[in-house]
Amino acid sequence: MRHSSTELPNLTMIHGNNIKRLKEVDKLVALTRLKSLSLHGNPTESVSGYRQYIVTHIPQLQTVDFSGVTKADRKVSDVWMKMMIGKDSKETRKPKMTME
Repeated sequence: MRHSSTELPNLTMIHGNNIKRLKEVDKLVALTRLKSLSLHGNPTESVSGYRQYIVTHIPQLQTVDFSGVTKADRKVSDVWMKMMIGKDSKETRKPKMTME
């Protein structure tokens, strides 16, 4: 992403982009007027749970990939995020195996 989100504060729609890593979506959080985001054709589209990640991180979105974001989508996304947070915390508690 070449532009800083502070340079485009009134942006309401993003499409035809090349977001390679899902974490790059975090940069869009500052775009408080963003209502529509399409990752169609992006490498991130193949990441499992990418829609839930986006809906959770950019809550003001009304459409993702040209599909409306429903209350049910938001609930599923919230549950998904809680599961991911729980999964991450369990993985960090596991002892690390080393080959010596």
